[in-house]
Amino acid sequence: MTHADNKTWSVTMLRLQRLFFLLTSASLLVAAPAVAAEWTIVPDGSELSFVSVKNGDVPVSGRFPGVSGTVSDGETIQGEMNIALDSLDTGNPGRDQNILEAFFRVATAGKVARFELLSAKKVADGTPERWQVEGTLHLVGATHKLSFPVELVRLSRTERLLVTPASVPIRFADFGLTEAAADLRKRCNHQELLELATVQARLLLRRK
Repeated sequence: MTHADNKTWSVTMLRLQRLFFLLTSASLLVAAPAVAAEWTIVPDGSELSFVSVKNGDVPVSGRFPGVSGTVSDGETIQGEMNIALDSLDTGNPGRDQNILEAFFRVATAGKVARFELLSAKKVADGTPERWQVEGTLHLVGATHKLSFPVELVRLSRTERLLVTPASVPIRFADFGLTEAAADLRKRCNHQELLELATVQARLLLRRK
């Protein structure tokens, strides 16, 4: 084999090695599963707030600061949020007790509600990002599926802020709470109690 032949052979082998490397790298990228990032809801900086209406047009607002949970954003986005019902704060301790006892019936139904995040789909890039989430709310022994938009703001490499840009309606009948709402109305001597509440979330997420 001449010197020219050796040079041609070397160039050919080098090209084949590069091609093999590129093909192998591409196959690994395709086959490699997405690495899941785990995010924790930080209680200090997170809360659910709500507004209900009594006597036709009188708003009653409150919040649940006792929220916790995790979100995983691997190949699929899943997670859960736990709401401590007994963290309820309407600014009136007597009213809080009436709601917990007559409406949520924490003595028998438990003190924790849970939202199970089943899926999330990004609908718009930008700041903030917009997502549509689907999930199931577990409340006083009943479950009901919910779908609503959220906005996600990047605070740092390890922190995100998730908020609901619009109130999410929670209808009492969907959770079998019509009778409980009537009991609460009687206990509080209200003439009328609208059988739904609107809820908003503000969640601080921190990467584990």
